[in-house]
Amino acid sequence: MKRLLAISLSAAFFITLGAGCAPVKKPVPPRPDPRIVSEPNDPAPRNNQNRMPTTSSEMNKLAEKMSDEAVQVSGVKSAAVAISGTDAYVGIDLKSGAEGKETNNIKKAVADRLENADNRITNVYVSTDADTITRIKRVAKGIAAGKPLASFTAELAEIGRRITPQKDK
Repeated sequence: MKRLLAISLSAAFFITLGAGCAPVKKPVPPRPDPRIVSEPNDPAPRNNQNRMPTTSSEMNKLAEKMSDEAVQVSGVKSAAVAISGTDAYVGIDLKSGAEGKETNNIKKAVADRLENADNRITNVYVSTDADTITRIKRVAKGIAAGKPLASFTAELAEIGRRITPQKDK
């Protein structure tokens, strides 16, 4: 009798212990709405009206705007821009006479101008290399022609490896 009572109490103890140690299921936190953005020190989130373009024509318009901005920098003769996500790949042809440190200053000025022209752009990759400029022009023309950005992913990755961003936000 004592043995049966001891077994029953032991079984009840272990069942209670097992139930008490089971992990508590916590509710999953709600996912933030991607349309709502808040600045780091902005306590009131606001609608993000400035999302990156998703269609080829919108991307082409933004790239043309960025190209026009780049040409406004002193020392830049022409510019080609391809947009991928929040990155801008810029190939600039400089006016004659720009060399060395002046070239780097122009590249930084272009990056600053483009970042200030559109706050959606976070990285600006600027190159004066003729081969890289040709590649950027080819990507920009392809996007303008309506080809999907995904078909240029490898090309843009290679361009990004060749160039470091002039300035990160």
